[in-house]
Amino acid sequence: MKKSGYKLKLLRLMDIINNYTDDEHPLSSFEISEKLKEYNILSERKSIYDDIETLIGYGIDINKTTRPKRGFYLAKRDFEVSEIKLLTDIISFSSFLSEKKSSDLIIKLKSLLSNFQAELLSKIEVEKINKSKNEEIYYNIYICNEAIINKNKVKFIYNKFVIDQENIVKINNYVNIVNPLKLIFLNGDYFLIAKPDGETCILKYKLDKIKSTNILNDKCDNLNLDNRYYEETNKDIYYNCYIKDDLNVSLMFNKEFLDDILSYFKEYLNLRCNGKLCSADVIIKQNTNALQWLMYNSNNVFVKEPLWLRNSIFNRIKEMKNFYECLLSN
Repeated sequence: MKKSGYKLKLLRLMDIINNYTDDEHPLSSFEISEKLKEYNILSERKSIYDDIETLIGYGIDINKTTRPKRGFYLAKRDFEVSEIKLLTDIISFSSFLSEKKSSDLIIKLKSLLSNFQAELLSKIEVEKINKSKNEEIYYNIYICNEAIINKNKVKFIYNKFVIDQENIVKINNYVNIVNPLKLIFLNGDYFLIAKPDGETCILKYKLDKIKSTNILNDKCDNLNLDNRYYEETNKDIYYNCYIKDDLNVSLMFNKEFLDDILSYFKEYLNLRCNGKLCSADVIIKQNTNALQWLMYNSNNVFVKEPLWLRNSIFNRIKEMKNFYECLLSN
């Protein structure tokens, strides 16, 4: 066999071992030979043993077994089946990805498994969610990240739903020029945190609503934004999605809620219980939904410190109360 033909044989052999074997589905030398024939490659049994030894010498973890039958299989892969299942679930539940982008990514991940393992994953049902229709999401992530690194302003079209005087819903395309600060992933969505050009506020933009993104030559404004800026001038954005640094929070809660607190935050200090009440210091990690969680459980958890966060939750509760009272009175 010519040298080039031998190289091709090794590559085809590696494909066969990767795609058609696992610990429950070994292939005999005869079966491997039959598979090679499908690629118009003829191979004797002894040469297959030698080729497998060559692959093992290269570092491919191929085992020989007699159960469930005599043969060879790929013993170790870059990812376990459970890891691929976890990654495919994350992709399936990521609303910022379109159906096509999700499907393409899942197909690539499944190619890291044997055909039998991939087929098993395909039989597991995944709950359907509303997916984005925007196919530019990869491009948006790349462009925004590059702009953040190089500190350039970004121009894009932002799609927002509006309703006209005849109650017809339509999409308005708003042109935005922003100073990009950070990309965050939150509750299944990607957001760009940015300061609109000429404004003092910080806003969040869903990346799947962004189109026609371009990096401008203009450099970002000199933004010396410390923690106080985020806390005092933009508490709404801070509260909803963006924490610049980890946030230390002191909580007081009902003793019956202890398991929920420790299960959710995992890291805690100064845990004390006195009768029916407990207190603890916890850390809210940046870019998490812990602040929304505290709001949702405000009937069981009281924020002691920091004061601005406690007031923010209290004011939000009052706003909700006033909103419902206003609607119920009409």
